[in-house]
Amino acid sequence: MPAASLGDHADCAVLVHLNDQTVGHDYTAFRLSRLTDDGDDSTYYLFQTVATYGDAPTAVRTFHASFNQSILSCNGVTGQDQQRTFDSTFEVEAVTADSAQWSSTPLVGGVSVGFSCAYEARVQGNVLFGVRLCQSGEGASAATTAMAEMISGKVSGIAGH
Repeated sequence: MPAASLGDHADCAVLVHLNDQTVGHDYTAFRLSRLTDDGDDSTYYLFQTVATYGDAPTAVRTFHASFNQSILSCNGVTGQDQQRTFDSTFEVEAVTADSAQWSSTPLVGGVSVGFSCAYEARVQGNVLFGVRLCQSGEGASAATTAMAEMISGKVSGIAGH
């Protein structure tokens, strides 16, 4: 995915989506999956991103370069991407040493259209991964955390943690 640019809020671009800005170039493997369901009742978009690194310190350093306490200043920021395809307001919920949670609300004419995206990024061992779920209504945040937990369990199983 191309790097995001939010004009005056360029420091918040890591919140748009996981890409080279967030996973860097030192990874040894990278995988992005996108699932879309455009059903009669609702539409959702699910993105899962996983990058592995040669060692845990590289993964942690990469994570901390993008996800640290400085992104708390992005809470409440509304920005437009450089292609001017969307406006979104970001809400940063939590940033810890190994995880970050935030959400965005797409806007049309400055008004929410009832669609939101929940994000969670984590670093575990030599793996940096993230989940983004965009859907109508409530529940995206809880579902995103549940999916991140499932990925975390798989990372632990592979790494033998």
